[in-house]
Amino acid sequence: MRACLPTRKPRVKCAPVADHISRATLGWQALPGAAQVYVAAVILAGGYVLATSFPFHYPRPAMFAILLISSCITSTWKVNLPGSLSSGSTLSVSYAASKR
Repeated sequence: MRACLPTRKPRVKCAPVADHISRATLGWQALPGAAQVYVAAVILAGGYVLATSFPFHYPRPAMFAILLISSCITSTWKVNLPGSLSSGSTLSVSYAASKR
């Protein structure tokens, strides 16, 4: 991500934002205590819901494996859409397959 930041020169120079922001200002320690508790609670609640809703028995494990592998493969395929080549518009094959 790039942002235009003013410099000492009269022109505006575009520089990467990451160069001007230290890791300490974006880290866990920079959060207030209440925010740290909230984030930890949300992560723990999500982990609990995920663990309790995970099935212990799959009626058709081969079908599950095939669908899982095919969804992983199709999510990596991109189709370039017609139009301006400079726009870089793409469509994921997995999105097109799920809308069928």
